Amino acid sequence: MKLEVQIATHGLNGMDMIDVGKYPRSSNVSYRVGWQHGTLSLKPRDDFEVMVNSARCLTENRNILIEAAEDDIVLFADNDISYTSVGLKSVIDAFESHPEVGFICFKMGGVDKKYPSGQFFMNKPPKGYYTSSWEIAVRTCVLCHTGVRFDTRFGLGSRYICCEETVFIDRLIASGVKGMYLPFIIGSNDGGVTTGADSIYRNEVNEAKGAALAVTRRWSGLARLLVRSVRNLSASELIFGLKGYFSVILNV
Repeated sequence: MKLEVQIATHGLNGMDMIDVGKYPRSSNVSYRVGWQHGTLSLKPRDDFEVMVNSARCLTENRNILIEAAEDDIVLFADNDISYTSVGLKSVIDAFESHPEVGFICFKMGGVDKKYPSGQFFMNKPPKGYYTSSWEIAVRTCVLCHTGVRFDTRFGLGSRYICCEETVFIDRLIASGVKGMYLPFIIGSNDGGVTTGADSIYRNEVNEAKGAALAVTRRWSGLARLLVRSVRNLSASELIFGLKGYFSVILNV
């Protein structure tokens, strides 16, 4: 099997932000860069492909990369992720060992996040678990057959600043795709988590979480939002969560 690491970057200095030394060479691994609002550029290495695009947001950039995927597995990445040969090999080995699953979520080093210690199937995650895009790997054939893509209403540069992973995984599961979490560290996030760590204190994140509940849980999402806000004793979580929830329900 072959793995395609899809790196999303943006801006005129987008390629400068990618240190090719963080991406090990391997006969079973290739790299595809989506350079949002970039310029024509030479490939930094012969195992890299660079796609300049005019995507308006991160998730649109990722969707463009998905359409161009050529290898068996797609691993989503940002320009501040570094990998080891062992980590990338573990992604390939995991899919070979679990032919029944269409996507797998892994661990990432360098982030302030408490990961579950044991594996589980993604249709029944433990309470409090959440994933980030750069922890997700998917079989390319699954993306082709289901047509599942990132919802461009979510993610950096979109109407809602985050939660694109929540909606993406929910759509995969709703399409009948089995997924699992494996407690393997596949790389390191040198930039840290952009939107997840301080979610109770960030109004934009709370709004996005409310919108994601409306998309993934519809009416039961409202009850979940109310319970979570009361549990966290957070008025801002409730106010901005409701704002995001009803903006989706009312399509405003």
